Amino acid sequence: MSLQWLTRCVPILSSACLMICVCSAGKQQPQQLAQTVVILYCIFLHLAILCGSIRSVWAMSYIRRQTLAVPHRRTDRNSHPEVVHAIIVPSYREDFDTLWTSLAVLPSHPRARAQYAIYLAMEMKERGCREKAQRLIEIFAPKFREIHSAFHPADLPGEMAGKSSNVAFAARHILKAYQYACQDEIRNTIVTVMDADIHIWQDYFSEIRRLHHLHRSSTSNRTFYSCPTVFDRNSRETPVLVGLADLSWANGSISTMYPGGSIPTVIAVYSLPLTLVTRVSGWDTGATAIGEDIHMLLKCYLQTEGEMVYRTVYAPSSQCNVSSDSHRWWRLSVCRARYQQALRHQWGALDVGFVIRHFARSLVLRRNWRLVQWRSLVLCHWIYVAHVMVDHVFVVQGFSIWCRFFASGAVSPALASTFWLMDRLLLASFVLSVVSTLLWRPWYRLCLEVRRGDMRRAGISNVGFAALSKWTKDRILIILCKPVSAVLYTLIPHFQAVVSHLWTERLDYRVSKKPSHKQGGGELNFLLLLNLSWKKCDYHYQMRALTR
Repeated sequence: MSLQWLTRCVPILSSACLMICVCSAGKQQPQQLAQTVVILYCIFLHLAILCGSIRSVWAMSYIRRQTLAVPHRRTDRNSHPEVVHAIIVPSYREDFDTLWTSLAVLPSHPRARAQYAIYLAMEMKERGCREKAQRLIEIFAPKFREIHSAFHPADLPGEMAGKSSNVAFAARHILKAYQYACQDEIRNTIVTVMDADIHIWQDYFSEIRRLHHLHRSSTSNRTFYSCPTVFDRNSRETPVLVGLADLSWANGSISTMYPGGSIPTVIAVYSLPLTLVTRVSGWDTGATAIGEDIHMLLKCYLQTEGEMVYRTVYAPSSQCNVSSDSHRWWRLSVCRARYQQALRHQWGALDVGFVIRHFARSLVLRRNWRLVQWRSLVLCHWIYVAHVMVDHVFVVQGFSIWCRFFASGAVSPALASTFWLMDRLLLASFVLSVVSTLLWRPWYRLCLEVRRGDMRRAGISNVGFAALSKWTKDRILIILCKPVSAVLYTLIPHFQAVVSHLWTERLDYRVSKKPSHKQGGGELNFLLLLNLSWKKCDYHYQMRALTR
């Protein structure tokens, strides 16, 4: 039994230990120690959930003001030297239209021709990848400073096919291109990694340039940048439970971006200076790197021994919900694709072992105490919430239901009081999550208005704009479905992932289908969020009816 196996299985082993404790505490004559441990942990667990909901409300009330201020800084003039943005666009079986749409947005930025160097990170074993890359280069070469392609070979030892390996291979091309560059040029190069279906505001890069020069003398060479994400492109043609899952996923990241937060989490888009890329030896490529964005954030923090600085850029990225080519059973197909995506996300529980092993090497073997700081505790808390707490909540709630419905006479007064408190804390957390959703709506409208205005001025209209609808009884009922969505797209895939880690750490990397707006025209421009059913006048309803 190796240390590697033990650390990667911490989530499921901890759940097994918790189950043993709750079984001991639920006996007619419970062990006093086991019952005390269970009571204290149940209270801690539900307080952690409540604190997460409070952070979400706090962050949502703050983020709109910050996002509103970002476009107003476009007119600022300064004499700082320009920054080169090396933008890596990883593609693993992404279709041509998805890549075309994402790249077509970038030339509308005023500095694209002078500052954007695009690197298409492709997988060599993908059929037709060279032809796809060549077509994109021919189309966009006149619109950027540079555009290159990098093809990750399938036979490199220790490297697994997927986003991280493709990004790592493209990053080696960037490092090779800058090996003879002067130090000032290296310091003023920022590497950005974006998902293939992402649309980025021009303000994202402008804000990074501003922050980079603002902190140039102190922390700019070890700063990690990221932004919030909003699903505002095709949300109405998405099944309700899938839309709620994506909403919770994005808002979970936003909840870590509260004022004064030391290490928020990352989704879809992030940037870091080339100096930091060199310092941490680039991206990991093994099976444990499937956490991708968050894994790189963890690596940068741990490899710099806590010196990495995180800065939030309040220019949100625009992302698509998963889609499907099916016609007759398209809703079921989308739900299945979203589950595959959720399983890949939850496979990132391997990061628990990655963090434990790194702390063990640093503290135990090297006697290096630089990681012993408050930010490390915050980091461990995020890892716990994302990859450990999910199953623990299920175990504790299952224990609570069993005690109250099947063993009510054997429950001690202390446990009964704990269950009563748990219910109130969960109810308060749910109410706060609804409040967070209410605060999210005006921020969503702001993001949509800014992006729509930018695209209109650039002459780009067919990239998807999902406008919000007014509140109705149906919409309120949909929000009440959030627990069901959490079970389907968080609890079940997480449990499948951590159980699978008992015998393997490898997952067949798959990407989900994203909608094509390039060929679809403007029919997706005014899709409403979380629609329960198709209307007869909808274009897609008519098209699907013709194919039945």
